[in-house]
Amino acid sequence: MGKKRIRKAVVSRAQAWTSYEQTKKTTKSLKDFILRFFVPQRSRRQEDLGQAMQRLGLSAQDIKDRTRAFKRLTITMLLVAVGVFLYSVRLFMLQHWLVACVSLLFVGLPLAIAFRYHFWYFQLKKGKLGCSLNEWLREGILRRKQ
Repeated sequence: MGKKRIRKAVVSRAQAWTSYEQTKKTTKSLKDFILRFFVPQRSRRQEDLGQAMQRLGLSAQDIKDRTRAFKRLTITMLLVAVGVFLYSVRLFMLQHWLVACVSLLFVGLPLAIAFRYHFWYFQLKKGKLGCSLNEWLREGILRRKQ
């Protein structure tokens, strides 16, 4: 009977010392945040490009202008990514290891923005809203139509 009481006391003290309940709550909140961030949410509207144009009052020229703007922004972000990458290579050559690693991490930011703009460009060019990532890869990047 004494061992059970000691074990219970040690476990309760250890939980208090390690803030077990707070750690549990924080872990659950972090898990919920990650799930919300990475699991795609379904759109409330199911409409095609024509319906969206009508709802938003856009003309065909507006869509054409927006398509060109997305293409320009994609190219600009890719050039920024290349520039930051070359800068990080230069820093590696100068043996500034920490700064080079950090600048290499920053290459991902313009690449992510370029992806977003190119995905929007692809959807407008295709004339279909709600394209999947697979469609974008197959038809937008690899240019293979099935």
